[in-house]
Amino acid sequence: MKRNAMSLRFPEKKKNEAAGGSADQVVVPGGSTNGFIGGGFGPSEKRKRSLMGEEEVVAITYMTEAMKAVAAAITTTSPPDVHPSLYDTVMSTTGFSPEALMVALSHLFDNRAQGNDFVHMAEDHMELWLRTFLTKHYYV
Repeated sequence: MKRNAMSLRFPEKKKNEAAGGSADQVVVPGGSTNGFIGGGFGPSEKRKRSLMGEEEVVAITYMTEAMKAVAAAITTTSPPDVHPSLYDTVMSTTGFSPEALMVALSHLFDNRAQGNDFVHMAEDHMELWLRTFLTKHYYV
């Protein structure tokens, strides 16, 4: 059974005196009545549609653009900045195995502030830091 758009929005008024109902009952598409007397949809009972004004449309547009910008910022992550000479500085330190130096380098990559400070240390302080860190992590 094909229904047109009007029958879906506005129920039909139907006289149903023979069935014991009131003179005007509203018949909802599908055959049932909703029991409203007097038509159910008088001038004061109509559902009012709210239309958005130009200001609301502009506000929603700006909010949508802002949310898109936030989503783009969240999805695009940049790699953390590490000191460009960190790798060379750590791996050129003598007295430690390459495996131990890689463990220290990995830690310094994960902790950017410590990596930047490590590069600026004096050479004897670099060795002391490496020895302390690697002893703490069972590599010496």
